Amino acid sequence: MEDLTATLLDELLAAARGRVSDVLDRLPAVVAVFRGQQHVVEYSNPLFEQLAAGEPLRGRPLAEVFTQRENRKFLDLLDSVYVTGEPFTGEEWRAVGGDGVEHFFDFAFVPLRARGGEVGGVMVHAVEVSRLVAARRHAEESERRFRLLVDANIVGVTVTDC
Repeated sequence: MEDLTATLLDELLAAARGRVSDVLDRLPAVVAVFRGQQHVVEYSNPLFEQLAAGEPLRGRPLAEVFTQRENRKFLDLLDSVYVTGEPFTGEEWRAVGGDGVEHFFDFAFVPLRARGGEVGGVMVHAVEVSRLVAARRHAEESERRFRLLVDANIVGVTVTDC
């Protein structure tokens, strides 16, 4: 009876994991789970896999996949979250995908604790904000150019009190 109960519990847990993976795979965000000090990829959703530009991920340390110098800061932060057990959030952080394309992300690194309370891994949740960064930069550049025109008196500005 004990073997039957264990088997049923294993099947229920596997089904639950499958449903959670299905949900995470559909999110419009990057989601991944890393285990251990080497940040071995245990789970990655399709958007995270796109960043790796076709590199195989599962079972590999993250540092082997994202070797670009610009991404070292993320690996250092993962190390810090793993060691301290403190989550970290960032806004508009620049990253370079495996294909060399520049991206910007708002993200959170969240420590995952084992039953004993020690950190066993880190989960990342990130939303790409590259279009927002580009739009803001474009608006800032337009404003800078307009101010240059105004300061040079090429474009006149009149303020009236109607």
